[in-house]
Amino acid sequence: MELLDLRKQLEEVDKKMASLFEQRMEIIEKVRKYKNAHKMDVYDSVRENDMHNKYKDYIASKDLISYYSMFLENILQISKNYMNDKNQDV
Repeated sequence: MELLDLRKQLEEVDKKMASLFEQRMEIIEKVRKYKNAHKMDVYDSVRENDMHNKYKDYIASKDLISYYSMFLENILQISKNYMNDKNQDV
């Protein structure tokens, strides 16, 4: 397989990830509104710990679990940043 073919495959995966990211952030906006309406903090350490413990089971390759954990941590940080930024706009 040629490098160009592999890059095309990566581009297709990245397109799917971009779409899923947008879907996730639309849900995060709803979470933000819910938390504001119920006077809840953006950060929920119990929820994040649960996610880390549960979501690692979604990864079949044990060699990738630590990398997925980093990926998840970044997604969670982006989500918190988004909610905090949007809350400042209100």
